[in-house]
Amino acid sequence: MQRTWLTIWMVCLMAGAAAVDSEASQRRFALRATALSPDIETTELLGTGSRLESSSMSAALTVEYDFKVTDAWAVCSSLSLAALDFRGAGGALDTNPAAEMWFLPFSVTVRYEILLYSQWQPYVGAGINAAFLLRSEIDDILKGLGVDEISTSTKVRAMLEAGVLFHIDNRTFASLDASYCDAAGRFDLESDESGDLGRAELSGSYWTLSLGYGWRF
Repeated sequence: MQRTWLTIWMVCLMAGAAAVDSEASQRRFALRATALSPDIETTELLGTGSRLESSSMSAALTVEYDFKVTDAWAVCSSLSLAALDFRGAGGALDTNPAAEMWFLPFSVTVRYEILLYSQWQPYVGAGINAAFLLRSEIDDILKGLGVDEISTSTKVRAMLEAGVLFHIDNRTFASLDASYCDAAGRFDLESDESGDLGRAELSGSYWTLSLGYGWRF
């Protein structure tokens, strides 16, 4: 499934790059330092009366590529690397560290850029996001329940964003971007010995705030 989504992403990027004008200003690439603020929790785990929750801010690295379809409209794709810490909430697991999980969030948005004809260019956008789980590190409190691994089902979710570009010169720019994304999904709890132990539904959302530097080409 992860390979399929990444293949679709690459095909979209190449198709978009071929569809737009070949002028240097039409395509942009940026690197971003991202702060991610989650508000995510699961349903009850394995009859313990406890849930897992993630609410601690974390840092992420984001790579972004976009191409302009017109002067005001652009299609943007981004790929991030982020780690989220999950702790117990309520019941026997309350406040105990439970797992660290590394995700690869990928998004595609359609962006409207407000034409001010100055160095500042604000924008708003909407699109879709999918987060792929790279790895999970299980803490002892969950291992005591027989959980050796957590896997996830990848869902496509809605995403909103707003930000501003600052054009440094004809080739480079800085950006400030905020986004909101739904985080609905599912955790599958697995044991090395007995296989599937059960599942927990995910609910909540997360915000990101990014500062970036980019190039036109």
